Amino acid sequence: MKSVSRGIIALLIVSVILLLSDLQNRNAVKHNFRHPNQAKSEAIEGKNYTLGLCYFAPEASHDELLSGLWLRLGELGFVRDSNLIVKESHSNGEIGNIAPILLNMDYQPMDLVLVTSTPCVTAAVATIKKHPVAFTYCYDPIAAGAGKSPEDHAPGITGIGSFPPVEKTIQFIMETIPGTKKIGTIYNSSEANSRKVVSVMREMAGKSGFTLIEMPVVNSSEVFQAAQVIAGKGIDALYISGDNTALQAFDAIAGVCNSNAIPLVVNDLPF
Repeated sequence: MKSVSRGIIALLIVSVILLLSDLQNRNAVKHNFRHPNQAKSEAIEGKNYTLGLCYFAPEASHDELLSGLWLRLGELGFVRDSNLIVKESHSNGEIGNIAPILLNMDYQPMDLVLVTSTPCVTAAVATIKKHPVAFTYCYDPIAAGAGKSPEDHAPGITGIGSFPPVEKTIQFIMETIPGTKKIGTIYNSSEANSRKVVSVMREMAGKSGFTLIEMPVVNSSEVFQAAQVIAGKGIDALYISGDNTALQAFDAIAGVCNSNAIPLVVNDLPF
């Protein structure tokens, strides 16, 4: 689902750059994550654009998303390091670092701030006051604080949400691993996207008759120990779905699962 969003978010970005370059237009966007007007989606010849990019941390899925994003923007005439200047920064996997990064961006001259991942969306809603915001690589923008619904949301923000197929994944685990009684998951309880995914897992546990073993962490340095602990709880499979903190230490999770012969299931294709 995240792969599908690349081309769409590129179109959203150029629309926002062209349509929301000042606060007056920014305040006009109130009821839809997609801007209601139509505009030419190509760069204006001779004009330079500045894009601020804030993300959680480098990882395989995000690198793939950005590769597709720059490719599509280039096809529309927005060429990075030519007429499109990208000022990017990441939080090194620490949620507390995101707000200062965005605050710094908000005081710089930019046409648009692009945020990826749920923690960055949440911080952008609270921090960015002077620039329009676009988001992608976000499971649930409503849970992230972008609005009450796709029609009733914060002004000046647009983007793509792509919630993972949790129910289908659980069904896949139950069908592929007969006799499954315990499914484990590791997640950062500070991430709104992870809390939402785990809440769906709990509902599925009640319906499908398995026990969900939850292992919350605070940062990526805790993931290896969490994986070791949950491996000792007799789980039949470990399901990691999009938690940014867990994915930062995915090699540790994979190593523990391999050592303990525990099937590892993810929703992100590059992992």
